[in-house]
Amino acid sequence: MAVSRTLTYPPRMGGAPSKATAAVPLLSFILAACASADLEAPASRRDALIAEVSSWTLASTQGPTVRDSPAIAFDSARSLVVLFGGYDGVNSLSDTWVWNGTSWSSRPSGMLTARTGACAAFDSNRNVVVLFGGWAAGYLSETWEWNGTTWTRRTPLTSPPARAGAVMAFDVARGVTVLTGGFDGAARYGDTWEWNGSNWALLPATVAPVRTTAAATYDRGRSRVVLFGGYNPSGAMQDTLEYDGTSWTPRTPVTVPPRRMGHSLAYDVVRGVSVMFGGFDGLGGYRQDTWEWNGLDWVARMTPMLPSARDSYGLAWDPIRNVTVMFGGRAPSGAQLADTWVLSVLRTNNSDCTLPQQCLSGVCVGLVCRAPDAGVVDAGVVVDAGVVDAGVVDAGVVDAGVVVDAGVVDAGVVVDAGVVDAGVVDAGVVDAGV
Repeated sequence: MAVSRTLTYPPRMGGAPSKATAAVPLLSFILAACASADLEAPASRRDALIAEVSSWTLASTQGPTVRDSPAIAFDSARSLVVLFGGYDGVNSLSDTWVWNGTSWSSRPSGMLTARTGACAAFDSNRNVVVLFGGWAAGYLSETWEWNGTTWTRRTPLTSPPARAGAVMAFDVARGVTVLTGGFDGAARYGDTWEWNGSNWALLPATVAPVRTTAAATYDRGRSRVVLFGGYNPSGAMQDTLEYDGTSWTPRTPVTVPPRRMGHSLAYDVVRGVSVMFGGFDGLGGYRQDTWEWNGLDWVARMTPMLPSARDSYGLAWDPIRNVTVMFGGRAPSGAQLADTWVLSVLRTNNSDCTLPQQCLSGVCVGLVCRAPDAGVVDAGVVVDAGVVDAGVVDAGVVDAGVVVDAGVVDAGVVVDAGVVDAGVVDAGVVDAGV
């Protein structure tokens, strides 16, 4: 079993952050001592160090106009973040935008009308973005789907009641889109609905506590919909629930983020955590903190730079570029925002890894993050940046005792500057093992 220790900054318990609390250290270190290292790493790495570089980066201030409460989802079929609608402080919006990792571009919305507070999720079985509800002149109960080109209104026999501020996530294991919560102007909901691509079904035995403007995402690693916080008549909430397709289960983590509403969650598949930022505490305070749910506990994530405090933004994880993308929201002043931020969390060299995407270098060799030119593995031996081991050389390649480039050790004879006694090295290559 792995024992972990994480260095974190304390969450701010209310109000906008001061300038003094805005800057935090660059590295977030998670130290794991693996008692069963043979299951996760080579024997030589039983004491594993994982060092992660965390960074929120302002990616763009161009693209969609200012807004809060847009619908957002990552379209994995087309490798795009898809954003629709929201509220600009005066009107609900009806525009569609896509983010390709570098810039935003607009797409036609067709017959899909303006709305704010709708919810969206990507159905990876049918390769469509599913959008439900929202508010414009009134509360809506429409279901729409986007196929990369066109928004199409669906007309199921059964639909959830009209609402805004619900949450939605696509359950990959069961192939359905799960919806819960929301507000219809009079009542808040705690019902759970599932969309199978042709009809909605109410699951009466799976009622969650009523709430609106909560956050939810699908944890692919554990096949659960994760839900945190929101607002009910008693105020902003801070509970964690998980839905397994049958029932909602309250979780009891040791560490609990401060209560909030108007926040969002996005699941990072590479690291296996659900990422959350900001929100509103219901008492006048806006959050500016980043948290991660790993299935057992919440961990505060440190970064050297933070987006400004906000709620009601759009959040999606981009698996192609391995970043969490955030757009817009509402500032403590009440002003709507139009900035795009990305959160990157990558492991430094010599940290444990299972995928290249986990590493800052993009290289994972022998379950360890390595520099791109750190060496070559030959017969199970790693050549690492100038270490001579079993006849292996600095920045060189060993093949059956014949070596190369920038100096070689062969039977105790060093090839230096391309010349060997009793043998000539041409372009750094030793002929016939000399």
